[in-house]
Amino acid sequence: MTDASIHARADMHLRGSSDPLQSLLCIMSALILPTALSMMKSKIGGVELRLADLLQLLVLAGTVATAPWAMADAVLRSGGLAFVLFFFYCAIQGLCLGLSTETAKEVVQLAYILLSMIAASLHAQRQPQRFFRVFVFGMAASALATVAYHFAIGEYARYKLGADGRYAFGNLSALLLLAASVRGWSRRWVLAFIVSLLPLALSMERRGQLGVIVVAAILVIAALARFTTIRRALVLRLFGTVGAVVAGVLLMATDWSLSEERARYGSFTQAEEQLATHTSNLQRMGLVVNGIAVFREHWLTGAGANQVSNQLRPFYVDPRLAQSSTHNAYLDLLISYGVIGTALLVFACIRMAVQRRHGFEGGVMIVYCVFTIGFMPSGGSVPLMLFSALLLPLLKDPLTTSPLRHATSGGRVPFALTEGMPRASGQDLQQEPS
Repeated sequence: MTDASIHARADMHLRGSSDPLQSLLCIMSALILPTALSMMKSKIGGVELRLADLLQLLVLAGTVATAPWAMADAVLRSGGLAFVLFFFYCAIQGLCLGLSTETAKEVVQLAYILLSMIAASLHAQRQPQRFFRVFVFGMAASALATVAYHFAIGEYARYKLGADGRYAFGNLSALLLLAASVRGWSRRWVLAFIVSLLPLALSMERRGQLGVIVVAAILVIAALARFTTIRRALVLRLFGTVGAVVAGVLLMATDWSLSEERARYGSFTQAEEQLATHTSNLQRMGLVVNGIAVFREHWLTGAGANQVSNQLRPFYVDPRLAQSSTHNAYLDLLISYGVIGTALLVFACIRMAVQRRHGFEGGVMIVYCVFTIGFMPSGGSVPLMLFSALLLPLLKDPLTTSPLRHATSGGRVPFALTEGMPRASGQDLQQEPS
């Protein structure tokens, strides 16, 4: 055992769940993603500030100050060093393209989000019961706040003013469905999931609705697989692979449907542009099609950080249609960093996911986030959703029993419950206070 691991264990043992500061940090950690996927933001001096940004800062600063060795150990165990390769590539790309300032902002933002979520994962592992309760409550509060706001202005469906708050509906329903699966389809959790479907339906948020359908389909296939020799993990891998291939084929099919004239002169005529300003589907189809054209020009090394809007502008007469994102986070990533940069980032994320050992339901939650991110504009909420799925132990049966007590009492442990937690002696096996 290294000195760093010993110090990390000491950090977490000396500052247990009974410490008020650690309890506060756990609560703030659990509220980062729910507040990011909400309407809790405002503009001050032309700068958009979110409550989630403040929570990230407080959690990261508090964790580094109170448990520095545990934080350093968590970064190493989470595959944080693999992200250094991606950051190094971004720096070289920025220097070569003369985009040092834009690249520095992008790298600092991504590194900041990554470190704050690693810090949050420490508190989630230390106090899983409290973290899960607060997380679900925060996500439900975020969804209800968006509903209340739109009801107040007379909009009872299709919450288009919700911005990132619309993404909370699908996340909440998917989480409750998987929580019901973990807990043996407890009536309370099944009922909570059914109730959550009403605001999801009213929101008409297609990303979340499709994502929940994907989650339900995986659970049904996994249940059927129990009657065969197929392992559930294999079902998950096959479903994810087939889904990725189908999504890629559909993406390319959109481009193949273009006529030769449109492929040469742009995706839309001027009349179609006027229609696109009032029709979101047509507008987004144009963004994807033109985004693919940009990617083909910069497919290997990318066009640089924050260059999507600049690259799309020549395709349009109306500059309002040249947005800062193609509404497809993966296409935005390919445009910005090319195949090389994207491969480095994907490698780092896969390494992180493999080292965390999420279990079946945790893996399904990752599939949900990876699926929905594909239909989201790139921005602060995308890496938050991705790193939350990869890092936070949300589905490790935190409400029914203490993980360590359950693991030592001969009960069935469905997942790696003690992943990331220090090996405890007999006196340490104390259930976390409710």
